[in-house]
Formats: sequence, structure tokens, C-alpha cells
Amino acid sequence: AAFAPSVVSHNETTYIFYTGTVNTESQPLAIGLAVSADGLAFTKSAANPVLQADGSGFDAYAVSGAIVLVEESAWIMYYGAKSSSGSGPGDFIGRATASGPEGPWTRLDTAVLSVGSPGEWDAGFIAPSSVLRTDSGYLMYYTGSNLEFPVGAWQVGMASSPDGIAWTKYNDPATPGSSD
Repeated sequence: AAFAPSVVSHNETTYIFYTGTVNTESQPLAIGLAVSADGLAFTKSAANPVLQADGSGFDAYAVSGAIVLVEESAWIMYYGAKSSSGSGPGDFIGRATASGPEGPWTRLDTAVLSVGSPGEWDAGFIAPSSVLRTDSGYLMYYTGSNLEFPVGAWQVGMASSPDGIAWTKYNDPATPGSSD
């Protein structure tokens, strides 16, 4: 299965980063890459998967939902991560960098964003949806739920960062104590 595509156009080449697995119910998710010169016909990368679980830390079991930015010569990937088995998005969002789309991708040792505290709207799971570069840093929009995937109320949250590494979830002043 291949799903959750993220498209990057760079130097007249189109790249699709996607979540893939042999079996969504029994195999961990990984991130694959397909490349196209015309944006219509794509070829899977020989380097696939370009990012997969490494067996330790916050992304020990699965990675998914890549959102990729290209800044000068650096490729920056934000991805959903699971530390233990199970289906669906994980408890964390990680960050990795590379000098090209096929990697090798170097991950941060810690997650850049985690699920909310018990009782918060994003306490069940989180997954990156988009990351935007702004004049003052970055904005990340992410999907979350109060319950484990696939149940619960799915909602969209926002976080900001001055450097793309340290993120702060948006908190509405009208609802103190919980992210919005």
C-alpha cells in the first residue's frame, strides 16, 4: 500500500514522498520516494524506503506522513513516528535532514512535537499535515485526535517554531491549559 503523498518540486523535477507498507495491519509503515521529470510518470527510487523505523527511540516502530521542504541545499523532512507497534499515526513528529531526496536522512534524537497531555484534543495521536516557512520561522499544521487511531474527534492544530526544531503548540488565550 502507498498513501499520504507529499509533493516537492525542485530543479524541474517532481518528487513524491509517500507512506508505504506491505500490509497496513501487520507491517510497520515507512517512507518511500518516487521521482518524475514531467510530473505525470513516476519511478520509485532504488533507495526505498528512504526513511524507516530505526528500532530505538521515539520512531522505533514506524514512520509515516512525510512533509518535505527544500531550503538552499538542505532537504528537511517532518514525519509522524511511533515508538511501539500498532496501526495508524503515532505519538510524535520527528525531523530529519539530508543533502538530497534519497538521503541518507539524519534524524534528530528527540521528537519535535508530541501528543498532548491526557484530556487534551491531541492526546491520542498526531501527524504532520503541512509545514510552512515564514519570515519569523516556521508554522506546522498537524492532525490530531483525543483517542487512539482511527477513533475520536480528528482536528487540526498549529505549532510555531523559530528554527524548525523547537516547536510551541498554539494555545488559544480563551482556553488556558490546553493546546488548540
